[in-house]
Formats: sequence, C-alpha cells, structure tokens
Amino acid sequence: EIDAERQLLTWPVETIEPDQVLQTWSVEVRPLALRQAAMASAVNAERDQRMRSPFTFGANQFDYDSDSQKRITGAGALAHIAITVGGKQPDDLRWHDGTADFVWIAADNTLVPMDAQTVLAFGQAAGAWESAHIFAARALKDAIAVAADHEALDLIDITTGWPA
Repeated sequence: EIDAERQLLTWPVETIEPDQVLQTWSVEVRPLALRQAAMASAVNAERDQRMRSPFTFGANQFDYDSDSQKRITGAGALAHIAITVGGKQPDDLRWHDGTADFVWIAADNTLVPMDAQTVLAFGQAAGAWESAHIFAARALKDAIAVAADHEALDLIDITTGWPA
C-alpha cells in the first residue's frame, strides 16, 4: 500500500519468462514540488469555495456568489455617485431615485432597507471579505512553498486560517 501524497507508483516493468509474465512496480518518493503544486491548487479551490459563501454584514448574511459580487459592486458604485454627486443624505432610502425604498435581499430572503451610505459600507464589507480570503490563501501558499520536506507539508492544514 502506498501513501498517495508522498509516493508515486511507477509503470510496471514486464519480464517475460517461458511460462509466465511478471510485472513489477516500484514505488518512488513523490517529488516535493509536485505535492506543493497540488496543495497550492487545493488552497485555490478552498479559497474560491469559501469566498463565495455568504458573508455577514450588520445582522444579516448575504450571498457572495459571482452574480451577487457583481451586483454588490454595481450598487456600491451607484451609492458612491449618489452621495458624492447627488448629495444623498443618510436615511434617504430613495437615494436611487426609485419609487420605492431601496432594499437588498439577504441570504434568508429578508428584505434589508439600505440608504446610500449603508450600501457603500456594504460594498466595502464585501470587498474586505474577498480580500481577507485572498490573503489567507496567500499565507497558506507561502507556507507550502517554503516547506522543506513532506513532513513540513503534513503540518499544513489548508482548512484552517480562513475568515469566519
């Protein structure tokens, strides 16, 4: 039995004898660089999965999948314009010039009213959420890159150290 993280099984070598064919495999130590690359890819996958999970803003959880990220970025830009160009003040829930109060739908489908200042803060919180995941991944990949051997890689748990 081999340790798939640390070892590689080679292609069989066949020896043909008059009454049988023998196949022999050998086990080699997996090159450290291959394992480091695989772990770095796993960190990227973990980062992407965690980063796209809901994040907390205020008392609510909000989706942060790819579509939500685009919507949050767009709303934040509109809120910034409404404040800086339009002079929209706190508590103005019609800052977007709509006929109804501006609300954002939380992950649990709760309608959360937001003035322009709150939407701007919401966009900043979403950006901080993404940035925190990117830097957590960077720290893990840095640790993987400097690991001197397989034993050092064994000590790196890519499921810990992420933002909550």
